[in-house]
Amino acid sequence: MHTFLYILVWRPGESYADITQLSMSFLREIHPEAQMLLLTDPETASALQDAEHPLLSLTDRLIVSDVPHMESSIRSWYLKSRMRRLVQGDFVFLDADTIIRQPLNELFQLDAPIAMAENHSLRFPENFPKMEKVVYERNGWSLPANGHYLNSGVIYWKDNEDAHRLSNIWEQLWDTSLSNGYGYDQTALNVAIEQSGVSFQVLDDRYNAQIRPNHEAGVDASVWHFYETDRRWFPEDWFSLGKSRISHGQGIDTQFLRQVIASRTPYPIEESRSVSAMIAYLDSGKPLDTENYERLSGNQQLSIENATVCTIITANYLPYAMALLESVRSFEKDVHFNILISDMDGQSFNQQLSDRHTFFHFADEVCKTGISEQIRNKYQSSDHDAFRWSSKPLFINHLIQEHGYERVLYFDCDIYIFDAFRFLFDALKTHAVLLTPHWRTKEPDADPEEYRFLFNHGLYNAGFVGANRLGTEAMDWWARCCLHSCARGSFEGEYVDQSILNLMPVYFEGVHVLRHKGCNVAIWNRHECKRVMQDDGSVLIDNVYPVVFIHFSAGIPRSWDPVLGTHMDRYLSTLKKFSEEMWMREINKRNPARDTYLEQKSNLYLYIKKYFVKTRLSFLPYSSHGNIAILGQSGTSQQCLGLWLRQSPGTVLSSIPVSDWAGEGIDGLDEKIYSKKRLGGSGQTIDQLLYAAMEGKKGDPVHVNWAKWSSIISVKRMVMNFPEGMLCWPELAETLAANFRVIALVSHPLPFARRMLAIYGDGRSLYCMEETRTWMQKNPVRPIGLEELSVAEYGWIIKWCLDMKALEDSAARGKRIHFVREEDLMNNTRKAVQNILDDLRWHWTGDIGTHFPVHCRFMENSTDLEPADDTSAKHPGSDAYDDLILSFGIKTYKTGPFGMIAVNQTEKIQ
Repeated sequence: MHTFLYILVWRPGESYADITQLSMSFLREIHPEAQMLLLTDPETASALQDAEHPLLSLTDRLIVSDVPHMESSIRSWYLKSRMRRLVQGDFVFLDADTIIRQPLNELFQLDAPIAMAENHSLRFPENFPKMEKVVYERNGWSLPANGHYLNSGVIYWKDNEDAHRLSNIWEQLWDTSLSNGYGYDQTALNVAIEQSGVSFQVLDDRYNAQIRPNHEAGVDASVWHFYETDRRWFPEDWFSLGKSRISHGQGIDTQFLRQVIASRTPYPIEESRSVSAMIAYLDSGKPLDTENYERLSGNQQLSIENATVCTIITANYLPYAMALLESVRSFEKDVHFNILISDMDGQSFNQQLSDRHTFFHFADEVCKTGISEQIRNKYQSSDHDAFRWSSKPLFINHLIQEHGYERVLYFDCDIYIFDAFRFLFDALKTHAVLLTPHWRTKEPDADPEEYRFLFNHGLYNAGFVGANRLGTEAMDWWARCCLHSCARGSFEGEYVDQSILNLMPVYFEGVHVLRHKGCNVAIWNRHECKRVMQDDGSVLIDNVYPVVFIHFSAGIPRSWDPVLGTHMDRYLSTLKKFSEEMWMREINKRNPARDTYLEQKSNLYLYIKKYFVKTRLSFLPYSSHGNIAILGQSGTSQQCLGLWLRQSPGTVLSSIPVSDWAGEGIDGLDEKIYSKKRLGGSGQTIDQLLYAAMEGKKGDPVHVNWAKWSSIISVKRMVMNFPEGMLCWPELAETLAANFRVIALVSHPLPFARRMLAIYGDGRSLYCMEETRTWMQKNPVRPIGLEELSVAEYGWIIKWCLDMKALEDSAARGKRIHFVREEDLMNNTRKAVQNILDDLRWHWTGDIGTHFPVHCRFMENSTDLEPADDTSAKHPGSDAYDDLILSFGIKTYKTGPFGMIAVNQTEKIQ
């Protein structure tokens, strides 16, 4: 009696048990008397029994073995590398994504300790995958010298001394490879075969015909191998039909089994078509594209076959990806959905999803060689935003080139789909790349700021991009451009990954600009793309286009886009299902009571357009010691104060990147400030740069590329705004105070900590902060009320306190450093802002908000200095924050709503 072995690691909601059932059903039909074993872990065994899964009725014996805690695929490979030791007797191992069509008796007559077929049903080296070459290189293994690279999907194992010796070496090599970050079973097994010196048999391709990489191998084969873990092939085949039958409760009956076994090819062919024509085409070795498959088989392919939707997120943004996924599923139940988690590796991520067509990917998989590895090395640690942006073309090409997709649609995770979008996949049948315009206003007088953004932020929005195989060259180019620079304004007209797209339709064939204005609806196109409510309550854009998908970027408030209010409600309610915290975050940005910030900024822009653009600012002739530097901890200075300067005729504005300043980390920046060394990119010291900016020289203003958020803006009278979280800015403030008056914009520690976590993730940068580390070592116990904070979050709060104390100490020593509390701006008190404006001789009478409004009230004509009414309960940690702040001797705060600390309203800037 022959013995066959399958391996399964499964959790309810996944498809692996179903496909194992499918493969076992064919095996039982071909070998009714065979012994069928299932090697698994305790959790899978328990889950199968609880579910009463039909797979159990096909299995003669379960072999249960403990497995270390790992992700599912690694656990499966762990068992696979140990199967020879765990199973007695000779056996044939079969991957679950196989269909057995003919008896395998000949395999059990072999004398070799192990027998396998060539990988991809091809000969070495043509069959050697790029990704697996990387595994060899990273583990220090030489490429196969025996002239073979074998596939581990079908293995015949002899039960003898040589086979067990080989198995032991395989275990050791696999464990080593896993410790180096590569858990693939196949690479380690091939190396073990060479190192062990045991004899091996190369099976004929018919015993392991690998369909996706080699269509022709499947003709009349004994075993069809369909690559389920990489299930993105085209076209529809018998395996996908069998899976569909199981998922729809139809089961695998004898008629279906015999129909498949009788088929000479892996593809169903209509009776009206010639099977020999299909076989002849497959034997030619030509790719089986959509047109030829439909012509030869008679089967009309759905437009989503071999197509996928994808997105890129950090792990904490998974709820947004899940909301996007749910919107996709509203219209396409079976389209594949691929998610790249940019800040975690596969072993650290243990999220399980019930959606069997959703797949996770990680940077260590996508960014292994070439341009992708260079981008990862340049950006992942120093500027993760730039890494995510630059990863878009990398991920698209990875899905096409490594996973076999023909068409890929990339969506930012803050997009939600409201209508059928299959036409986008259809467009990729005839176009190589799809782009969506921003559709900002084309009329400079209608909205000067939006008009300028066309030149500064790009014509096309990078939140959506589509590509097929013919678009991979354009994606490679996009990636190279991102490697060169992916920043905000390191040169004029540059905007991260997005402005690069301006050039794509010019330099590449097949780039199609979508004219459907219902695609990528967003706040920036509300003037150009008119929202029109229909009698039935639906919305059409320009009274023509249905709303296909909305990009909910930048905290779009209901009051700005009221016609789309129900769409926003649907988006937010979906997000709430996956994360109350993220839902509340969005509510805080979009709630009508919190719309004040955008209302204020809108009025600020309007004022600038109507006044400053038309009236040339005359700067008073200050000496260099009378000039002012505003050191901003958030985007407020840049977006509000800096905007005036950018809009003013006569303003000197350009920038030079200082990328190595950021890359050297905190210690490197401190050292350069104190030693007055020259900064990369400019060739000047910071003092020289500042003086040049003050004098209005055009050559050497500087853009600090630390968090890639703000700029040092060079003007005749300079506004200096540092990115939030500049960890050494107290020292820099004191350096500047030797020559300039410094007005420091500071905020409360909790939102500061949250923003730092968003930028730096797990707080690894804390180890660069000597003062913070020392303080936390001396004070390991957190005050009562702050116990729930993470170590990283608490560390950022301590860093804030230390910085504030350093600034106040500098001010007390007579340094010209003055404070503006961000809470003043949040609460709409004009006093601090007006002091700045008066001092700068800017006569603005409107209101200024921030990115992080707490209780704002839009006071268009009011001079009331009081904050908005506090209608919410006091945050339970507010007293603990007060106590902690006071313990540092920082005494200029009082408790505000949600535990925020607001400056005493009677305090004035001197």
